[in-house]
Amino acid sequence: MNDAARKSGLGRRLVAAAIDFVIVGVAGLVLVITTGASEDAEDYAGNIPARIVAFGFLTYFLVNGLPLWRRSQTVGKALLGLVVVAAGTQTQAPLWRLVARAPFFMALYGVFLGWPGLIALVDQGFIFGAKRRCLHDLICGTEVVRRDELRMTA
Repeated sequence: MNDAARKSGLGRRLVAAAIDFVIVGVAGLVLVITTGASEDAEDYAGNIPARIVAFGFLTYFLVNGLPLWRRSQTVGKALLGLVVVAAGTQTQAPLWRLVARAPFFMALYGVFLGWPGLIALVDQGFIFGAKRRCLHDLICGTEVVRRDELRMTA
């Protein structure tokens, strides 16, 4: 099968990203509330407290990072039959590549903060290029392909 046929469609990736965005966001909110990380209105005034950002990364790691490392899939990608692989291969991406992708996902939440949301727009905008890979895929040497077309090696 040629390379273009293996790549995931734009619609699937968009829906998978939206699922991940909602699941990680809700899980992070639940984690912040249940741990009491921000109990007062003053906790939300001014700049976002570092502990909220730290909880965001922790939530991403628990909800999507571990499954991405173990199965090469986030929750959204698993639901839509997508998998992250090392570019040009059918093998699981090394851990360092997966870790390097994480901040780009967190940048999606920058849309609520103003200009940091531009990072996410630029990152996601690369999906419309000929290679159909986001900027984070190009930087990290990964690509997202359909699971049904993949014959991963152990």
